[in-house]
Amino acid sequence: MKVKRIIRKITEEQKQKEIRICLPGFFTKCIDFSYSDFKQQSLEELVKKWIIETKESLKWAKKWAKGDRSSLVLSDEEEIELQEKIELWEKGRKIIPEELREVEEKWETYSQHKTIWRKELKELEESEEFKRLKELKEWRGKGEKKRIVEEKIKPEIIKIQEKIKNRELLRVESGDYGSSYMYEDNLYKFDRGDYTDEQRLLLILELEDKERQNFERLKRKFSLSQETEKTPRRDAIPESVRIAVWRRDEGKCAKCGSRKNLEYDHIIPVSEGGSNTVRNIELLCEECNRKKRDNIE
Repeated sequence: MKVKRIIRKITEEQKQKEIRICLPGFFTKCIDFSYSDFKQQSLEELVKKWIIETKESLKWAKKWAKGDRSSLVLSDEEEIELQEKIELWEKGRKIIPEELREVEEKWETYSQHKTIWRKELKELEESEEFKRLKELKEWRGKGEKKRIVEEKIKPEIIKIQEKIKNRELLRVESGDYGSSYMYEDNLYKFDRGDYTDEQRLLLILELEDKERQNFERLKRKFSLSQETEKTPRRDAIPESVRIAVWRRDEGKCAKCGSRKNLEYDHIIPVSEGGSNTVRNIELLCEECNRKKRDNIE
């Protein structure tokens, strides 16, 4: 089997701790965000988090540039690029005069612990010194850093959030399982990496179909219902017809689009002369199928 499901249902705690999505870093190759971040936070909150993480990566970058290279190995080109970014950052900081350094440090301390320093933070942000500092630090919203945010980070965040919203296939990194893909809140891992996204989705749908068939078989095998025993048996839907209908309806309910509790339904009932053909069978979720039966009765 080319694809296997690692986690059937992922708890919020697992999503927070294990399932990560990487965004390109400013000083490092990648900055990790949890899957839950993209589901729960706004674009502005995610950008703010990226900027904070970038500041942390600056500390690492300075340490690395001074000779401590144990944490990451870079190529010559990457080393040159990293040094240029560090110089760019330092150049921006030099425009802040010394008398405002203390204001900046206080603001960073208060904002990190604003639950404790709420009053002091508000007073500081209303001061003339802070307004002047904010004007001088406008470079942080311009230049290389702003270009990366606007051209790379924001579009990437929007694309990921749209994929999650539309329940599309999304590549994630899992701490325990390596490269994996999220689809409808389920985690999948592929044995090979040379598939297209369309091929991966088809393999997942095939896996879902096999699992559904297996549960249907088990349900028939172990069903002890008297109603089932009294119901006269009719010809089973051929496997080739099931596969064709599943692919045609893209593994979802033909009425509402749901992918849960799917059933094969005869458009014209067998009792009224309907046949086991692709044209006469459609996928319906349990709820839509029940509504249809209620209307017929």
